[in-house]
Amino acid sequence: MKTCPSCVERVLPRSDGTCPACRACMDGPPPPGSRMALREGTAYPSICVTCGAPADDSTLVERGASRRSIPLALLGAFGMLMGLAGLFAIDAMPIRRGVVWMLFLIVVGLGLVVRGLARGPAVHLRVPHCARCHLPEVESFDPERGSLTMVVHDAFRRGGR
Repeated sequence: MKTCPSCVERVLPRSDGTCPACRACMDGPPPPGSRMALREGTAYPSICVTCGAPADDSTLVERGASRRSIPLALLGAFGMLMGLAGLFAIDAMPIRRGVVWMLFLIVVGLGLVVRGLARGPAVHLRVPHCARCHLPEVESFDPERGSLTMVVHDAFRRGGR
């Protein structure tokens, strides 16, 4: 297995010497960086993640956290109100069927309200970088572990040593 200098994937080169992921020639020099999982709450050195120079700034990187769905919450609230109104107007329906139907509307409405107002899991962390470099792309995030995976410079990985 080798690291492709073009896409930084760990792959087994094809018989013609190209990367099976990006089809670039794998005979070039090794990349100046490698994948690293950056975790929330971890102190990182003031070294640029892209080039390894001293970092001037840091940027907050966020992934995940699906936005709240206000229309879904409003639909749930409407269902709950209809269920409650039906409970008060129960005289017009057979009692057992009407009560079960109205309780069903209330429970489903409450579920939609909770789901509409809930936020998904997220990862937030500050990544150091210098003024000339852009942040590398986040390749993946793991909200359960609170980590983002990106390609970082070897000096950043070593902690400036």
